[in-house]
Amino acid sequence: MSSLRSSGSIHRKLYGIQPTAALLIQVQIQYPRLSYLPFLLPRLHAFFSDSLISSDVIPYDGWFSCEDVPLKWQYPLGLLHDLFSGASPYQAGGKEIKDQTNNEDSEGQLPWRLTIHFTNWPEQALVRPDAEGEALHDAFINSVKEADFLRNGTAKGIMSLSKEDSTTLWNAVQERKIASCAKCFNTTTNARCT
Repeated sequence: MSSLRSSGSIHRKLYGIQPTAALLIQVQIQYPRLSYLPFLLPRLHAFFSDSLISSDVIPYDGWFSCEDVPLKWQYPLGLLHDLFSGASPYQAGGKEIKDQTNNEDSEGQLPWRLTIHFTNWPEQALVRPDAEGEALHDAFINSVKEADFLRNGTAKGIMSLSKEDSTTLWNAVQERKIASCAKCFNTTTNARCT
């Protein structure tokens, strides 16, 4: 089974745990590879709110893990999926990477299983996102600049975006409008965002 659906999204199972009752609640979501986990927090907080121990927990107290490893919220979902559900890591001694594509129990199979937590923020592993999304916006723009530099040897294209075009690009990412994103990314080849 392929990790990339024809729609460019990843099918995931999310689990929430209510510690007092050791209750496991499951929800399945299909979400675009070019999106970010914090965009899911308000929706998942609302879904799990009846199961939360504390009623004063806000959506952005939520964080995700995959097999007990906290997931960096500032990375696109597709990158996280590729990093955490692909083939097993390279092993020392010249051994080849194990192909898991035909293994029924493979972590590379869909849906990708994540756990959402609303307590015990891993301070040493993750920076907290802000509810306004400014930190995620800044992380996104910085990663686009880095990608532009790697692709073209300069970040001049993305740096020359007007405030309006930069806002259009960010809104397209937030609203999962891939066609609009592609138009804005073409700015590095002297096209304008529309």
